[in-house]
Amino acid sequence: MARISIITPVFNGESFVMEAADSILSQSYRDWEWIIINDGSTDGTATLLNGLQDQRIRVIHQNNAGASAARNVGLDRACGAYVTFFDIDDLLPPDALELRAVYLDAQPEVDIV
Repeated sequence: MARISIITPVFNGESFVMEAADSILSQSYRDWEWIIINDGSTDGTATLLNGLQDQRIRVIHQNNAGASAARNVGLDRACGAYVTFFDIDDLLPPDALELRAVYLDAQPEVDIV
């Protein structure tokens, strides 16, 4: 089971997928799963997502239901002790997940970072 679940809804994010993937794959913290919900994209998003080759990445394809519904699908599938949302047009600094995990581990009374 991964320590951190990263949940990403995506609709027509073809122009962002590879840079977002590089951002996640470059994390110094390695104990994560990335759940990507392709929310009915009509561009080349599905093809790019299906080409991501890392066992920690799970791609779920669904009919378009909106970002909130896609996030809920991700939450239903998440296995991590911690959950973070990551939009496909965002980027994370390489130590972002590590800093969050260290902080949350040290501050068990904190629910959100």
